[in-house]
Amino acid sequence: MRASGFGGAGWAAFATMHGKERVVAPLFFARLQIDVWVARGIDTDALGTFTGERPRRGSAKDAAIAKARLALEACPAATYGIGSEGSFNPDSVLPFVTSGHEVIALTDRDGKLALFGHDVTTETNCTEVTVTTIDEARDTARRFGFPNHAAVVTHAHDVLVKGIQSEDDLRATVAETLRAHGSACIQSDMRAHMNPTRMRSIERAALRLIASAESLCPLCKRPGYEIVDRLPGLPCRECGAQTDLTRKLVYGCLGCEVIEERDRSDGRTQAFPGECNACNP
Repeated sequence: MRASGFGGAGWAAFATMHGKERVVAPLFFARLQIDVWVARGIDTDALGTFTGERPRRGSAKDAAIAKARLALEACPAATYGIGSEGSFNPDSVLPFVTSGHEVIALTDRDGKLALFGHDVTTETNCTEVTVTTIDEARDTARRFGFPNHAAVVTHAHDVLVKGIQSEDDLRATVAETLRAHGSACIQSDMRAHMNPTRMRSIERAALRLIASAESLCPLCKRPGYEIVDRLPGLPCRECGAQTDLTRKLVYGCLGCEVIEERDRSDGRTQAFPGECNACNP
């Protein structure tokens, strides 16, 4: 972001318990000249956990902005608050593949500024498998990248051990769970500091938030001038019919409500016949 877009200097408080500042803080300082510090004493797990003992209310975006506001409450001297949240669900196109959605939010103290960065990817190791032997548990964990990625062992609500990072601890925890219950559920630990794959997604989301912050409204110079809509109707190269593909990108400012239509960023002005419902019904 250009410094003028944020109205001068300041620093940001980040509500995180799981080391996300390791990838976010260097980017914010290098690109936006904003120092990022962790807001201490905030239990972000209270807004929801991946292992389900505390269900999340609302969307990932809701949770991210709620954490950003908690950071501002905890740090009265901070100019901005930052929060992030991830979710993992079946992919909308490939339902047998898990898709990860990472969102990071930045807001200011009076709530007039709210910027978001998103990363949606199928490159995730989110895993949950019920096993009945230690060998099955070990093989499952290795498939999601253990021990570089930590494991969770659970059985209903009777057992819940997070952050397992050694073969000995995994074997011992699984053996104890099998003795007590006959089976164990092995999960990838999706907390950011235990999952390098997810941390990379958080980094990409942060870069997209920064790109939004660097994009200033041409009229009022407010950060966050970005795509707010996509207009369909890209014409078919063969028959000229309008397709469902994006024809124009609509950029907008949430501050002064400026709206602008732009051409596609990839330069395409026509659709291929195979993308046309008339040519390829």
